[in-house]
Order: sequence, then structure tokens, then C-alpha cells
Amino acid sequence: MKIEATHKRALTGNDITVPAQGEKGEVITDVNSQLDEFTLADDELSPASESYQREFPQAGDAGPGMNHKLIITVTTTDAKTHTAAKIWVDAT
Repeated sequence: MKIEATHKRALTGNDITVPAQGEKGEVITDVNSQLDEFTLADDELSPASESYQREFPQAGDAGPGMNHKLIITVTTTDAKTHTAAKIWVDAT
């Protein structure tokens, strides 16, 4: 599973992009996205899909020196979970 979330500070909050791409026959059934311990989305894919992408414009709070943790958890048809984390601090 390839998960490469990106973020960019927005006027308010952060613009976040969450892409996931199955590899070697992996098929995605569920994607859970959390920012700073709050759920942004819990997407159940029906039908299941080999890829996923979702945009979260102006998500959460942002400000000089604020710490952030983005956790993406992807579940596949074989009930395996794949998790990616991105941690950053807003520029001052």
C-alpha cells in the first residue's frame, strides 16, 4: 500500500490531500483520516477500489509553532490495515 499524504498551510487550517494506492492486488475497502486526534473522514468504499484520493481544504487549526499529527489508516479486502503518519510544526 502506498500512502503519501501532503499538507499546505491555508488561510485557516491546512489544505490536506490523502491519496492511497493499492499494490500487488491490494483493494481498498475503508480509509480513516485523523488530524490532531479528530476524525476528518471515515470513508467506506463500495465497491472497493484499487486507489483513493480525498481533499480536506482548511482542515483543523493552524498557527505559528502549532504541532500536527495526521494519521491515515487504510483497510483492504483481506482485512489488513496499513497506516501512515505525517507529523509537522507550522512555521513561525
